[in-house]
Amino acid sequence: MKKGVDFGGWCLYAISTMNDAKIDSVYRQIQNASQVYSVINDEFVKIDFGDITGDADNEVLYVSWQDEVGNEYGRTIAEDGLNVAYVDGNTLCLKDTKGDVFRLRLFLMQRVDIKVEWAVEPNVPMDAFKIGA
Repeated sequence: MKKGVDFGGWCLYAISTMNDAKIDSVYRQIQNASQVYSVINDEFVKIDFGDITGDADNEVLYVSWQDEVGNEYGRTIAEDGLNVAYVDGNTLCLKDTKGDVFRLRLFLMQRVDIKVEWAVEPNVPMDAFKIGA
């Protein structure tokens, strides 16, 4: 993609090696996931999102998780890490800001319709204390 800056009569162009459509797609798919799982850490993770600006060094994903004793960990992904993303099976592979590969699996939780397969009696009050007794 060509990006230009006007300097009062002459224009400086820079060729970007960033694939903006890919970055937007990867970002949007992560954002739309109900749950995100880190393959390497064997943990579900929390992700905070920054804004996409078109700058390779712009940090856009802040991934955090806790281990079983409560220690907190995190990784940061910049736009360049989304730009070099690839899919390996059902795993999305990204590059974090340290240059390490970070593997995520995306889950989409959906509502499930409940099938009533028993006789329904109208106006039968449910007593919360007797349920499961």
